This record gives sequence, structure tokens and C-alpha cells, in this order.
Amino acid sequence: MLPTKIKLLFILLTLALCSCIQTVKIHQNHLTSPNSGRAISSKNLNGPEDITIDQEAGLAYVSCRDLLNRVKSGTPKGRIFEYNLKTSKIKEMPILKSDGSQFQKLDEFNRYEKNALQFHPDNIEPHGVSLYRSDDQSLKLFVINHETIDGEPRDFVEIFKIESGTLYHLRRVSDLDSEGNNRINTLNDIQAVGEESFYATEPNMSIWSLLTGWLWEAKNGNVVYYDGSDGKDQYQRVIQGLAYPNGIAINAEGTQIYVSTIFSESVFEFIRNPHTGQIAPSPKSYRLGFPLDNMNWQDSKWLLVGGHPSFYKMGRHVKNGSQAPSTIIRFKVHPNGSIDANTFEEIFYDDGTLISGSSVGAIWKDRLLVGSVNDAKFLDIKTEGKGTN
Repeated sequence: MLPTKIKLLFILLTLALCSCIQTVKIHQNHLTSPNSGRAISSKNLNGPEDITIDQEAGLAYVSCRDLLNRVKSGTPKGRIFEYNLKTSKIKEMPILKSDGSQFQKLDEFNRYEKNALQFHPDNIEPHGVSLYRSDDQSLKLFVINHETIDGEPRDFVEIFKIESGTLYHLRRVSDLDSEGNNRINTLNDIQAVGEESFYATEPNMSIWSLLTGWLWEAKNGNVVYYDGSDGKDQYQRVIQGLAYPNGIAINAEGTQIYVSTIFSESVFEFIRNPHTGQIAPSPKSYRLGFPLDNMNWQDSKWLLVGGHPSFYKMGRHVKNGSQAPSTIIRFKVHPNGSIDANTFEEIFYDDGTLISGSSVGAIWKDRLLVGSVNDAKFLDIKTEGKGTN
């Protein structure tokens, strides 16, 4: 048993950590009904953790990370899928070199020591994804990639060009020291802001950080920025002190960055300098009361965020794939980039029967896609049309 004084200290510390965060009221405005959609599955589609949509083409890009297989065997298995919302057809995307040629077979590739830190599609374990449309209207996909090299985890950002349903690998960005070790912690989600520049959330995944984050919202996580301008793989920590930062988004004007968190159960709104990429301190914050995941825009007016109503059941879902409730929340963003605290609403909820561990929601016209941390499917649901504009 802990002494009473220590218990009191822990309680006061927890109150102090929470006192600066505004708790918002979440309204009910479900845009879907249980019979209005269907589950989308395919061979090798496991853990569709993040989804981003090309609104012009009606194509969704789905990042699949077989987390259950990693937990059981330590072997990463990842895929990226293209889902056509117009035809409801899905396919695994082939990955080629930038010049269109094939990669060597993996066993041949691994024979050469110089290839140890080079990209190979058979090693990909994708996590967060972000689209970027270039000035010439070509489309790029930025992907957080977790790899295991010589038994050690290594995190990279892979930049692909998308063309005719194929991914062409353009560049690998890392932040490794001269010995090939990460200078940063594990990356989670990503927001592309230029041809090679991006922000990425950096939760600290050490056991101590996870424990103190869960118990007392210890602020051990960061957001990193890579400006892509000097050709050096060097990240800057532009936001520090978040309790497990997870999802990240930016407004169209580039003046605000939004970050969702697991342990503080909040959305943070930061002011950004669009010319330097630097972030101002002292963000506005909005507490929802449960862990939050990835974010997506709806018509540049609303932000959607995936949520996990039960932290305990979510933890079990991550570990063994068991059923966990799912929710998608959205909130309005004013033209000046500020969040309207009175507009937080739940647009989707499920007890885990249809889908567990809702990691992301993405809307195209009257369709809502809901991803999952571990399920071997995602949902494609027709919305009822109320409040979708």
C-alpha cells in the first residue's frame, strides 16, 4: 500500500496535468445506420490502421499493418491497398523502383550488406499515411514504415509517387546516427506539407513512458518536422511534451496543426508559421475523455478523428484482436483555423460487432470509411445525409 501522502501527491499531480485542458461536450449525430454499409476485406488485408482519400479521384489508400502477426511471431507483414469508391473494388498496390523496374528478390537483396538500410517492399510495415499533390498535379504518398533490422526496430518515412494504381518508390527518409540507430522514438502518423517535407507524431514507446503516460499523462511525446530542403536526414522536434501524440493534420492555409493524443484524450490546436514550419507554444486543447487516433478532413470544414471508448478493451484488442468498441468523432474548424468547441459530435459508434479498434474515419461524398487497428477488414458505410456538409 502506498503511504497517504504519496497517494495525495499523485492525485494532485494528475489534477494539475488535466486542469489546463478544456473538456468538451460530445453531441450525438450518427450519420450511419447499422445496415447502411458493408465490410471490405481482401487477401493480406490485416490491420487497416490508416486511410487517406484522393477526393478528386475517389480513391482511398489503406495502410495495413499485421500487428497481430508481429505480436505472435515478430515478423512484419504490411501492405498498402487502393480502394476505388466509385466501383467498390480493392487491390493491393504493387511497389516498383522510381524508374519502374522491379526490386530484387528479398533473399538476393539481403545478401549485400550495403542493402541493410535500403528500402525493399517485402520489408514494409506501414503505419500512418498522408497524400500530397504536387504543383504538376502528380500525387505522392508519404508512409511511416517500421522495419526490424538485425533485430532492432528502425523507423523510416517512405515517399512514393502514385500512378495508375502503382507505387513508385522515390525516397527513404530516416533520422539515424552513424551507427544506424534511431535518434528519435517510434513514429506514428504523418502529415505531408511539401514535395519531401512533413510532420510526424513521435510517441515515446518505452515501457516507463507508456506506464507514466497511462497513469499520470506524463508528457513524453513529441512532433517532429523534416523540411526536406537540404538533403540531410535530420528531424527537428517542433512540439514537445505531449502524452502519446497520435494523429496529426494541417489546415489548407498551413497556419494550424492539429494533434490528437492517446493518454491526455485530447485534440490540440497549434499555431504554425507557414513560411518556416515552426510551431508556436501554448496550444488550445479540447479533452474528449477517451483515447484518440488518426484524423482526416471532410470538405476542409470538419476534422474527423478515430476514437477508442474503452481503453482497457482497446489494449486487449491490440494484444489479441478481441472485440473493442469503436467511435468516430468530428468537429468543425472555422475558416481562420480555430476549432469550434461546441461542434464535437459522434457520427459513428459500434460496440465492436461490426468493427473493433476504430483507428480512423474518412469521408468521400456520402460514404464513411472506418479503419481498424487489428481487424482484417474496414467498413464502407453510406451516410444518411444529415449534417454532411
